[in-house]
Amino acid sequence: MGFEHLDMIYYFILFFVALFAGFIDSIVGGGGLITLPALIACGIPAHLSLATNKLQSVFGSFTATLTYFKSTTLPHLVWGVFFTALGAAIGSYSVLFVKDEQLKLIILIFLTLTFLYTALRPNLGKHESEPKIKNIKIFHLICGLTLGFYDGFLG
Repeated sequence: MGFEHLDMIYYFILFFVALFAGFIDSIVGGGGLITLPALIACGIPAHLSLATNKLQSVFGSFTATLTYFKSTTLPHLVWGVFFTALGAAIGSYSVLFVKDEQLKLIILIFLTLTFLYTALRPNLGKHESEPKIKNIKIFHLICGLTLGFYDGFLG
């Protein structure tokens, strides 16, 4: 079943799922953990589900990025933005080489691992610690490429 063959009830359900996911995403993040399984459960192919989920997340990410840029200095972020964008481009391109059934399995595994990691770490994000980074450019290179690839591949 392709996207153009969805019954109207699926559009209705997905509309409310998207509203709920957007609300959750604006508070704690992770709205894609709600919308992506819903899109796939409605019969939308995995590649199209990822693209739809990514389009939705771009709007929230863009707003958050603008707010963040206003609160920090730009030269500090240039390397991070560059390597994250590069990783995202590589991840987005790479997903095109994965078959739909394999992609569904990869999505299921990563969503399950993300859920378990979050559920088993109740204090996640509650404690601040001093930065332990010695070379910020190496940090931006490694983390930017890794997180960018993940976000580009799985959104």
